[in-house]
Amino acid sequence: MGTQVGTCFNTTFDMLTQLDYELFPDDPEVYKLPSGELVAKIFKNASSSLDRQCYELATIEEISQARTIVAYWREPISRFISGVSTFVQQSGVSVDTAVRYLFLNKHYAPQFYSIVNLTRFMGKHACFSFKSLESISSITEFHEVPYSKVEVPITNKVHFYLTCDKVIWEKFLDTTVHINEVFRIFKWYHQEYYKEVFEHSKRIHESI
Repeated sequence: MGTQVGTCFNTTFDMLTQLDYELFPDDPEVYKLPSGELVAKIFKNASSSLDRQCYELATIEEISQARTIVAYWREPISRFISGVSTFVQQSGVSVDTAVRYLFLNKHYAPQFYSIVNLTRFMGKHACFSFKSLESISSITEFHEVPYSKVEVPITNKVHFYLTCDKVIWEKFLDTTVHINEVFRIFKWYHQEYYKEVFEHSKRIHESI
């Protein structure tokens, strides 16, 4: 077997690929607002606008001590289209290739990957506070749109692999929850997705 589509996990050699290290980096970026609130940096979720805002980045120690980290969440299909558009214009890779081989870049990989990775650096009792991206205007005055949108096909496979993002969008906005509660929902109500995707992501989480 080769690299597992959807997780980029090499199931033959039980090791991480270079792409895994891009999607699950050892240097997570979390914005530290003047109020002290910590906000997860998630690509295609106004990250360019927040970068332009020049917020300080939290240290690993500050991340580990935080009781709550805010994650601004974008409607999954809209974000996927925007992310693929950015990726293909940056890289020259075709849209068909980007959609066929999920996920080749962090701009359109699930938002969920960012928070799974971030949990490696958080305290065991820390939670995420999920907010709609529409409310991000409260912390940035900018609205950066670096790349134009292109036409992107939304296949059944895309819908399947974005289950994680859709669950949070539909069930957890405006709530503060521990990541284990999100995992519980996946395991009990989205069993096929949990087995196909999350078990591989969990192995990545434990291997980095």
